[in-house]
Amino acid sequence: MALTVNIQPGDRITLVCRTAKKGKHNVVSDHFSFPTPTGSVSDGTIADIEEYSKALTAQLTNHGLKNVSDVNFCISSLKIATREITLPKVKEKQIQSMINANADDYFPVDMKQYKLTYSILGNEAEESKQKRGENDKDAAGEKKQAAPQNKKPAGYRILLKAAPKELLNSYVGLAQKMLVHIRIMDSSDNALLQTFASAPIQGSVCYAYIAPERIECTFLSNGSYVMQRSFTYGGDELIYPVLQQEGRGEAAYYEMFTRLTKPGMQSISKDVSEQLLERVVSSITRACDYVHTTKNKPVDGVVLCGPCAHLPFLREAIQDSSGIDTAFIENIQEVAPLVNGNTDISSYVSVAGCVINPVDLIPEAYLLARGRKGTGGKDDSYATPIAVAVVFAAIGIVLGLFAVLQYNSSQRELEAMKTEMASLQPAKEAYDRYVIYTKNSDGIDVIKNDAGGNSAQLRKFFEEIESSMPSDLLFLSASCSQTNVVLSCQTADDLDSVANVIHTFRSFQSIKVTDVSTPSVSEQKSQAGSKMLSFEVTCTFANDGSMAGNEAAGIDTTAQTQGAADSTSSSSSSSSSGSSSSSSSSSGSSSSSSSSSGSSSSSSSTSSSQQ
Repeated sequence: MALTVNIQPGDRITLVCRTAKKGKHNVVSDHFSFPTPTGSVSDGTIADIEEYSKALTAQLTNHGLKNVSDVNFCISSLKIATREITLPKVKEKQIQSMINANADDYFPVDMKQYKLTYSILGNEAEESKQKRGENDKDAAGEKKQAAPQNKKPAGYRILLKAAPKELLNSYVGLAQKMLVHIRIMDSSDNALLQTFASAPIQGSVCYAYIAPERIECTFLSNGSYVMQRSFTYGGDELIYPVLQQEGRGEAAYYEMFTRLTKPGMQSISKDVSEQLLERVVSSITRACDYVHTTKNKPVDGVVLCGPCAHLPFLREAIQDSSGIDTAFIENIQEVAPLVNGNTDISSYVSVAGCVINPVDLIPEAYLLARGRKGTGGKDDSYATPIAVAVVFAAIGIVLGLFAVLQYNSSQRELEAMKTEMASLQPAKEAYDRYVIYTKNSDGIDVIKNDAGGNSAQLRKFFEEIESSMPSDLLFLSASCSQTNVVLSCQTADDLDSVANVIHTFRSFQSIKVTDVSTPSVSEQKSQAGSKMLSFEVTCTFANDGSMAGNEAAGIDTTAQTQGAADSTSSSSSSSSSGSSSSSSSSSGSSSSSSSSSGSSSSSSSTSSSQQ
């Protein structure tokens, strides 16, 4: 999980914390301090980025903050120049251009080497009205008669800050070394001002932030800015002498710092403490006197905070020297929520306050590289990625919704098709039956055409045989081909009957016969002893004979027929009266057979010459 931490590098001590919004205030959650590596930080500038980044990364890891991705830097340095000015009432977006136009008048330095920023302290006209209201009451609280006053034009009270780019770039280098992003880069004096103004105390109050190497006094009147003063010394006025008195070196500094700043631990005598802290006490006292004399605002109380606020007998010494009530910040009801009433957290008021309303000290080059604009500390480094993510998420939702709608539509169409298919099932079954019927009908037509062609002509041939031949002629077999037909015949008459048969074949109407031959005639006797003549007749068809197509169709017909006249035969007779039976095959091969019941061939045979 990505984390954001607040960091305030000091020459001696580095403060690290995380903040969270609680009600109206930002309160400190995780927090710790560690000794700054010697020489790595000088008056707020990161002098040795490599050494300091190693120490800071190790401390973050040791305190469970390994996944830090963003940092808020609180810079404590006397190199940052501050000046209060008044600008006419204009649109706020025009303030920066007005400041830039007169920057050389505000700070007599090469402004190309400085980053110029500002914060709005308030509206001058409203504050003037408030002051008049306070002064228009007498000692009894009665309203005085209004005296004529010169009206001042309305305008802004602006607090300018000019920070060396070299100082700011050292923090950019630190962030790049640690592979983190800079969200906020604020000055410690602005962070303290915003923190104390967020929980105002009635009256004129001096907030004294005491660090090892520095003192920052912020004066507020009923929560409004009055003045700030910084001093280049602090708790080290006591810590280093005690360290030397005990014969200990620089390596023991953090241990001595922890011991002397622990609340309630009076490890040295009051006299020694007051003597060593005399410059610290006198600086705070003189600052209060200055506000009283120049701003006409007597200080009602002093509030102590910071890493060295709990040095032995410091509070007592300030109160005795200034004659002003002095208390620790965690003991003041109005501002105790800022530190959760925790003595330890009171050391982190500056580093925690850099997120309230920071000035924009981030170098322009870094902002451009990150795709950001200077916004007075408001972070927008993730604006573009978040916007892109929102757009893609919206597209994904739309596409997903479209896909769901398409799916539902397809499902409905599928169900409709299934219903339609079910309703058409009887039609399909009827169509299948129709296809089968059509195939069968085609087969029947083939058979019908075949039966109505060659077979019909063959049938007419045998019908003519039956009607034209003598009744006593018996046909034993018939063999048909494309060119001729061979008939095996038998008759009880003489050779004249045979000649008559041949002559009749030559005059057939159903088939054109060009030649009729009888190779041989044999004589046989039946079982009854009667004479029977057997012979074969070969009828050769004309070239255009109507039976010519039978051969092409593969017809090979064998027929046996009885040329009897009546439909019954006697068991002792070898001929039947004018009746004949015929059978044919529709496949192109036809056979016909007929026999008279009770007839048999005799053992004798007689050859006859061809008729």
